[in-house]
Amino acid sequence: MSENTVHIVVADPNYNPTKEQKEKAEAFFLEEMLTEYCNGCGDNVENTHISLVGSDFEEITCPECNHTHDRFSGDMSDTFDEKLYENEPQNIDITMSCCGKTIKMHTLKFDDYGAFTHYSLSCLEPTGAFGYWDFSDEGVQTEEDYDDEGWEEEPMYYGMKMTQKGYDKLAEILGSPVKVIWERG
Repeated sequence: MSENTVHIVVADPNYNPTKEQKEKAEAFFLEEMLTEYCNGCGDNVENTHISLVGSDFEEITCPECNHTHDRFSGDMSDTFDEKLYENEPQNIDITMSCCGKTIKMHTLKFDDYGAFTHYSLSCLEPTGAFGYWDFSDEGVQTEEDYDDEGWEEEPMYYGMKMTQKGYDKLAEILGSPVKVIWERG
């Protein structure tokens, strides 16, 4: 059985929060957004360079013309295979086949399962706190439903959405919008 990891990343790959912002975000993430049953919390990335977080993405979009490329097939797949996980993508130029423009690797856009970032918070097999994660697909509408169903002890399902309250609070703490990325291990 595969394990799921949730990553909360700073959406702007050029933005690197301060040490104080990172400490506050980690405390909020671990103490408020997740329950005590989290397995592997605190495995956070703090890079001096930009790195790619996530591996389940299939679509990559050109930042110049918004053409979407399939990661695994087509004219750009070899380039993506060779260069996506190289260090310092902000220094790697690639020429996009869709528009002929040369871009920096870290400006590529991904579907919901990948992002370039300086900083992320991660948790393996997370259990989410009510109010910060959307349990409505599971029939949970109230905190009482959440408690009755035992969600504080159950790992969240792959792809569970964060509530606007969660996005807003983390963006306030980190000084930048955030993105949720799920990854299967």
